[in-house]
Amino acid sequence: MQLPAHCDLVFVTTLDEAITEATESVPWRRGTAVVHCSGATEITTLARQARDGAEVGRFHPMQTFSSDPAAAVA
Repeated sequence: MQLPAHCDLVFVTTLDEAITEATESVPWRRGTAVVHCSGATEITTLARQARDGAEVGRFHPMQTFSSDPAAAVA
């Protein structure tokens, strides 16, 4: 897969059990950010990518929001 070599930010949106397979064959470069979209999978799944110089993260797109005004106060 060559597309990530031309990207600054890559979201991995596969099934949780396919994250490793989907990211292992990619030639990650320093400065690329790779984010997996799993709430259940640890960030350590992207440890090799971090060693290759990529910035790594995880983000789960399903987030609940309260309509209660008190919830907006930090």
